[in-house]
Amino acid sequence: MLLEVRDTSQLQELLVDMDEKEVLWLLRQLDEGMIKSLTVTGPHKILVCKELARRIASSTVADEQGKSLNYLWDILHEHQATDAQESWVKAASLVLAAFSRMLTVQLERPDVKLLRHACGFLSTQEVAATYAKNFFRL
Repeated sequence: MLLEVRDTSQLQELLVDMDEKEVLWLLRQLDEGMIKSLTVTGPHKILVCKELARRIASSTVADEQGKSLNYLWDILHEHQATDAQESWVKAASLVLAAFSRMLTVQLERPDVKLLRHACGFLSTQEVAATYAKNFFRL
């Protein structure tokens, strides 16, 4: 498929008619800036956010100022409240456990599930590494 997209509104219209596999393929072809600029609603929003989370997780190590890490936290934290399978909760817990000293976010009332998973990841690093590889496809 050859595709020329001039602005995000064209891309957003295109995404509406695509199935999940096509959306995933297309997202992998886009640069991070284009993905960040998308305001997708509906069933594909979670796919866009997960691809963005995957990319940010890959670049977080090189980000000395922690901006990517805080952005990643925001994405994960936003989706954990509506997560029936807890995959986003676990991913947010993993980020909290691994980067708690680098995060500059306020945790006024952290969720019990979030803290429980974070403690689990701290105590079993092999499980944490496996979950990170699977969720973020690293």
